[in-house]
Amino acid sequence: MPSSQQRGPFRWTWTLAALTCAAAMACTPPPAADPEPQEVNCEEQCPCECDCPEPTAAKEEGDDEEKKTKAPYPWVLIGSVQVAEGDLDLDVAKRKVTGQRYALRECYIPALKENPELAGEMDVQFTVSGSTGKIIASIVRNSTIEDKGVQKCMTDKIKKWTFPKSEEKTSVVKFTIGIVPISF
Repeated sequence: MPSSQQRGPFRWTWTLAALTCAAAMACTPPPAADPEPQEVNCEEQCPCECDCPEPTAAKEEGDDEEKKTKAPYPWVLIGSVQVAEGDLDLDVAKRKVTGQRYALRECYIPALKENPELAGEMDVQFTVSGSTGKIIASIVRNSTIEDKGVQKCMTDKIKKWTFPKSEEKTSVVKFTIGIVPISF
């Protein structure tokens, strides 16, 4: 099986690794000039709150609560888009699917607040009516996303999409959505 079609968490590993590396490089405080410990101002040197030493100054009340309730960023990735049947132009399908990524993200945001570790991927298939250009069916073929509400919300949003009319009766499009919480 080609690497672009592999299932599981390793499909998105390169993206996560790149983001983690970039965040780590941006947040590592510069080495101290002398061996004495220095107070680090995390707001200036570590804006994304990773790998910062604990400040030596007294903490204000409520600081711990803010860090605990801060939700991770809801990252939505679109995998390969395929026109499995019909004459719908592949570029049109790709533009529509990738262009709607942020609309699909709206389904992930509330669920991520409830479960900050919610992640996974979902294979979606939808059918486009050639005569109207409207979606007549949208289903989840396979999913590692445990939240059924996220799945239903995304398929409902997909059902609202429209495409150009075509000569064929129907076209079937398949694609993968990956959702990943990113903490900075």
